[in-house]
Amino acid sequence: LTQEETAAKLETIEAFAGIGDFIDQPIRTYSSGMVLRLAFAVVAHVDPEVLIVDEALAVGDIAFRQRCMRRIHDLRAQGVTILFVSHDTGDVKALCKRCLWLDKGRTRMLGPADEVIGKYLSAAIQKDTEKSRADRGVHTAQPHAQTRDLYAGKHRFGNARAQINSIELNLAEWEAGASAVITVNWKALAQIDEPIVGYHVRNEKGEIIFGTNTGRENYPVPALSTGEDDTVEFHLTLPDLAPGNYFVSAAVSEGTWDRFDVCDYIEDAVAIATPAHQKPLDGYMRLRCRSITVHLHQG
Repeated sequence: LTQEETAAKLETIEAFAGIGDFIDQPIRTYSSGMVLRLAFAVVAHVDPEVLIVDEALAVGDIAFRQRCMRRIHDLRAQGVTILFVSHDTGDVKALCKRCLWLDKGRTRMLGPADEVIGKYLSAAIQKDTEKSRADRGVHTAQPHAQTRDLYAGKHRFGNARAQINSIELNLAEWEAGASAVITVNWKALAQIDEPIVGYHVRNEKGEIIFGTNTGRENYPVPALSTGEDDTVEFHLTLPDLAPGNYFVSAAVSEGTWDRFDVCDYIEDAVAIATPAHQKPLDGYMRLRCRSITVHLHQG
């Protein structure tokens, strides 16, 4: 590189890392986060053939994360091999096609990112559920046999004390401003004293855009005995979403909204797309203003 090209490259790295006020300071005075940000900025701008990113996105603010994500997408489009290490399943889904799940240094699973992440989340929820129940002195009842053919192939996990029978959205296409109903029908496979039913909507990257549940909304669901069915309807006005495909997931849990055990969770059960002619948005979602007031000041 020429002197001018080197100077331009250094300026780009400095701006990317966001440490301009400290660039002339000894690196020993940097925090660990600043060191990682600078290191990522350097390796991401030297045209690497292989890029290894180990939790680098966890040390920066939202602006730095966005710059990193854009740069990684650019490098991947150029054919660069990327090894991305993270506990953030949303980032892994957004960036990776294949995923390796390591547990205490041992390989648990290797395969398509969606499948591996689904198994990882299932195991994490199961482990947390067992610990929570042990802490409370609650013993897991043996669930009845259940049929899950309707959602075969979907990522699904829980302690099997309840079963979701169906998840429905009464619209074929996402219409901003439209009134919609998400209906969840479920069945108790054991005595469920404090049921919680909820849903969330995710984009193609696996990022949760919004969601809620009966506990958070303060709409208690009555206790169900083994074999009883229940239906919960969520009535909502659909917000403006960025163009793309979206997915509705739903869950039945037991407990309180801030401390619960997942009984049955079905990921991406319903798919829906925004209209092809929809205008682009700034960000993921636009919240409509009730009104806009303009005051003219005369000098």
